[in-house]
Amino acid sequence: MSHTLSLALDGLSCGHCVKRVKEALEQRDDVDHAEVTLQEAQVSGHAEAAALIATVEQAGYHATLKPADAFPKSEPLTASEPPPEALTTDNASHPAEKTAPTHVLLIDGMSCASCVSRVEKALQQVAGVTQAR
Repeated sequence: MSHTLSLALDGLSCGHCVKRVKEALEQRDDVDHAEVTLQEAQVSGHAEAAALIATVEQAGYHATLKPADAFPKSEPLTASEPPPEALTTDNASHPAEKTAPTHVLLIDGMSCASCVSRVEKALQQVAGVTQAR
């Protein structure tokens, strides 16, 4: 018998992310249909919650099972992270004057400015990184 499970999603930041999760879920043989937003997924079919969560994690995002009695939050929605800061130049920090090595990474899967911002912030948290663009 088919059932519908609700998953709380985290890490999705754009329409590309939503499409990627929806396609990953609907490729499963035990999923009939998936409705996905930036915050949640409603999945119909025979799949177990743990298998669906693993599929979302494999797609690069996070998911948890929403309790059946979960109600919408009564608080107004707020931005979860501040908007990206504007890039500025500093005469003392030209790349040619730096003594630290510069590394170029080829990164796949970013589809919007929000994705870029998240990767930049993550790289800036790495010990030894002074700047990430």
